[in-house]
Amino acid sequence: MPADPIAADRARADIPAPDSALILAAARHCWIVHHVPGRIRLRFDLSALATLLHDRTATLETALRRVRGITGTEINLAACSLIVHYATKTLPPASWDRLLEGSPASAALLAQLLASD
Repeated sequence: MPADPIAADRARADIPAPDSALILAAARHCWIVHHVPGRIRLRFDLSALATLLHDRTATLETALRRVRGITGTEINLAACSLIVHYATKTLPPASWDRLLEGSPASAALLAQLLASD
């Protein structure tokens, strides 16, 4: 008898996708340095940056580019910062605080933004 596909989907829904897990882990260790609609600069804790990224900056940038509304990223390892360019109609400026707070609401919003249209 085949496995129940609905139960399998429910089980997968509780496990963050790799992109989501990486972004949420990084978000817990950064804060907003400067923000104008369409562009936000985040600063990372130096010790967290080494642990989180450890030669995975390209992976983080790739994951971020999969988020609906993000149009570009620039990582500056020397400054421990990340600039994210985004479309304000898709990703409202006010949503950044919620995305970075690390709560279940953050994960839900990120999952929504990572979902395909």
